[in-house]
Amino acid sequence: MGGGSHPSMASASTYPRLAAKPVGKQIHKIYMDRLRQFTDNGQYRNQGLLPKIEPERASGQPHIKLEVYSPPDLSRPTFKDATSHDFRPTKVGESFGPSWSTHWFRVHLTVPSSLADKDHLELHWDANNEGLIWNEKGEPLQGLTGGGERVEWILPKSFRDGKEHVFYIEMACNGMFGNAPGGDSIQPPRPDRYFQLQQADIVSINLEARALYIDFWIIGDAAREFPEDSWEAHEALQICNSIMDTFIAAGGSTDCITECRKIAKNYLGDVDSAKVYDSDEPALITAIGNCHIDTCWLWPWAETKRKVARSWSNQCNLLERYPEHRFVASQAQQFKWLEQLYPSVFDRVKSKVKEGTFQPIGGSWVEHDTNMPSGESLVRQFVYGQRYFESRFGQRCNTFWLPDTFGYSTQLPQICRLAGMTRFFTQKLSWNNINNFPHTTFNWVALDGSQVVCHMTPAETYTAEAHFGDVRRSITQHKSMDQDPTSLLAFGKGDGGGGPTWQHLEKLRRCRGISDKVGLLPRVKMGDSVDDFFARLEKRVEEGLELVTWYGELYFELHRGTYTTQANNKWNNRKSEIMLHDIEYLATLASIQDVDSLGNISDMFHEAWSQVLEVGIGVTLLAQQIGWFCLVPLLLISGCSNMTRYVAKNLRPKQHAWNKATQDRINKVVSILSSIKIVKMLGLTEFVKSQISDSRHVEIEASKDMRWVSVLANASANALGLFTPPITVILFAAFGKSRLDAETAYTTLAILVMVTHPANMVMTIVPRAIASLASFQRIQDFISKLHYQDSRLRLRQTKGAIVDDVSRTSQPAIELDNVEFKLADATNAVLEHISLRIDRGSIVICTGPTGVGKSVLALAIAGEVTPSKGSISVISKSTALCVQSAWLSGQSVSEMIRGFSSSSVSHDEGWYRQVLEACCIDREILLDSSTSSGSGHARLSGGQKQRIWAQQTLGLCKTVSDKGAKMVWLS
Repeated sequence: MGGGSHPSMASASTYPRLAAKPVGKQIHKIYMDRLRQFTDNGQYRNQGLLPKIEPERASGQPHIKLEVYSPPDLSRPTFKDATSHDFRPTKVGESFGPSWSTHWFRVHLTVPSSLADKDHLELHWDANNEGLIWNEKGEPLQGLTGGGERVEWILPKSFRDGKEHVFYIEMACNGMFGNAPGGDSIQPPRPDRYFQLQQADIVSINLEARALYIDFWIIGDAAREFPEDSWEAHEALQICNSIMDTFIAAGGSTDCITECRKIAKNYLGDVDSAKVYDSDEPALITAIGNCHIDTCWLWPWAETKRKVARSWSNQCNLLERYPEHRFVASQAQQFKWLEQLYPSVFDRVKSKVKEGTFQPIGGSWVEHDTNMPSGESLVRQFVYGQRYFESRFGQRCNTFWLPDTFGYSTQLPQICRLAGMTRFFTQKLSWNNINNFPHTTFNWVALDGSQVVCHMTPAETYTAEAHFGDVRRSITQHKSMDQDPTSLLAFGKGDGGGGPTWQHLEKLRRCRGISDKVGLLPRVKMGDSVDDFFARLEKRVEEGLELVTWYGELYFELHRGTYTTQANNKWNNRKSEIMLHDIEYLATLASIQDVDSLGNISDMFHEAWSQVLEVGIGVTLLAQQIGWFCLVPLLLISGCSNMTRYVAKNLRPKQHAWNKATQDRINKVVSILSSIKIVKMLGLTEFVKSQISDSRHVEIEASKDMRWVSVLANASANALGLFTPPITVILFAAFGKSRLDAETAYTTLAILVMVTHPANMVMTIVPRAIASLASFQRIQDFISKLHYQDSRLRLRQTKGAIVDDVSRTSQPAIELDNVEFKLADATNAVLEHISLRIDRGSIVICTGPTGVGKSVLALAIAGEVTPSKGSISVISKSTALCVQSAWLSGQSVSEMIRGFSSSSVSHDEGWYRQVLEACCIDREILLDSSTSSGSGHARLSGGQKQRIWAQQTLGLCKTVSDKGAKMVWLS
């Protein structure tokens, strides 16, 4: 229209029927699903990558021969006990059970020649349950999880010699989270679950194909996690498709796998070693491996101990393979179990702690609740935890690590500071289901003003799988970005144990590679500890960073219902704590005076405290399982307590009689040994020997009654563990509203062990504590004695004037006014009506037959004896007294005579020499430095000892004070 014309356009005469490559816009959903197919273990497996990872394997005999020993009655024997029994042949496909049982496998492995030259060989063992590999020496090597996770064990190079090698696998018939039916952990565990041994193969691993699998995994995560409309997500999807196209075009050959890895490296960088973390670019995220193990949850108490060995042996292996890996573990109780039951694993842990790669953390005995326990229990958690860590590893913890708890008491900052910890890490608070907690990093202040720096991982889990998304959420969910953007990423299997895997560490390397090469993902750093993270945070605070401050309790809403029924438990906990505190206090006092009978009681109370910290959990779980029937064990405990009280009532006098017989024998032996020369000279050796032997027989007879009472005490304590389970179950079956099925019965029996064991400990302690009161009486008698009081008067107080002219001999030095001395409980006085004046400069000699009171008079003038009547007045209370029995201190003779160490106190050398000559001391022998207390003074005769004693008394005239002793008395 309009008369215009259109220019002619060139047109093709022919068109291709099929395009050389796809044209148009990619359909995002289809291409994303294609990523799944490449690593899928289902119908696409043979066309994908997985078969290339495990190209060859050897199964069955003669390569792998299996034998098994199945312990009876759900017992868990030690390695030594298990391997001492006969093993029967078994094979893959056989099932083992029931739930919670243990089966020991003896594995005879011979690597075939066709696999001997392969780069990497592993044993793949999977029965869908947990296990532990042991060598023939009885040393745990590695834990197994089952169900496709941590089923591989790297075979040592020494196994490739074509010979048969033997090792053992301890199978535990439970999964990582117990035996819940259908995986529902709320339901009671299945008591009759059996596990089929599905795999026991020697597998050759193509490490390049395995690395490509991790490359593809993380790049695929980037395609899914980056914003869909971003260039970074588009590029990640194109890289994945390029890898798949290259792989499929070449049929998955070795060369094409290498080519695919080159494509991946163009996106990730070089991520095959820890050098990926060497760049100087600042990292916002510090990744820390951890392994939270619930001390008690969905499995028997004893299984927790095996979980610790399985988990931490795995981490020791990973620390050797991945130099950037840093692992933290809390709960001193679990370290102690490892030390007691698996000493070789504990030694490995200690070596890693020394290297700085394995970090004990938390400072508490267990990862505990903070609202149910009293303040005393919370304090004890840190006292015992810090004490253990310091005694075993030479260091205390600086960070309180409590990722999994149901509440946060306002006392915590105060107690943490007192325990030497200024930092606090937790996580569950971020799970609040109504009021979302608004901070990630903040100061937490207690009621007394104490504060700690707190951090919660923004990933909102303490069991992160180290996925691309976990790293990304460490920033996108960070609530304190306006103050400090750094954060911790706590990764590793947890709750049921396990900890980090090699896959976690490989994925984190690739996440760091994406951060450096592509961007948009925050940098993650490995190789630093939790303390390093908090140290950097505290440094920024010192430089002016102001963190938000939270005052008082951190209220966790999600689990608040767990506290509503626990008032009685908290009351009972506190009552037990008070009793233990009082007994512990008395034991400490008693051990000062009676080491032989009370030396171990302090340690026993420490163990009892540890049990009390755990017993509350058992009662709570029992109440949830059988309701009010949880009171039955408490009633039985009360009954056994009455029996124990009855026994204890009769225990004290028998313990006292035994102590008295022991003390009499010791006194007699000491008396004889002190006069051994006289005994031999008089030919009384045989007579004395018979006397000592008779004393020993009397002591043994006195101990018999005590030991029989101890037998009754132990019987009453052990009866609790024997009779409580059947009585409780029978009563519940007869009168309970719900049906007693196998699941409830087994769970109840397992929980009852947690209640009766601590009670047994207390039942054992109480009789011993009561018996120790006989020893406490000695301390009580000593404390009840009157304190030393010098009743002597100063002459200037009685005469009303101070004597100034010390050269005048007419001045009185001592005055006794109508003095009378009467011994305790005596009717007649030793001395009476004594009135005496002694002037200065006098030499007075008091004579008389034995027993008339000469020594009493000398002791009274020296202030050591208080007169029952009258008064004693002296010009100075500084008095030197030399009594009949020589007492030599633990110094050299020279130091004793001078009164103090000659190296630290100046002395009058002239007076010292004058005293030596007056007392006829052989200077060359007695002043030798080797002549000292103990064995040194055994060289001295009785006369020599008394001369030295007299010489020491005279020496005090110059060294007690600047003016010396005013009076010297020789008895």
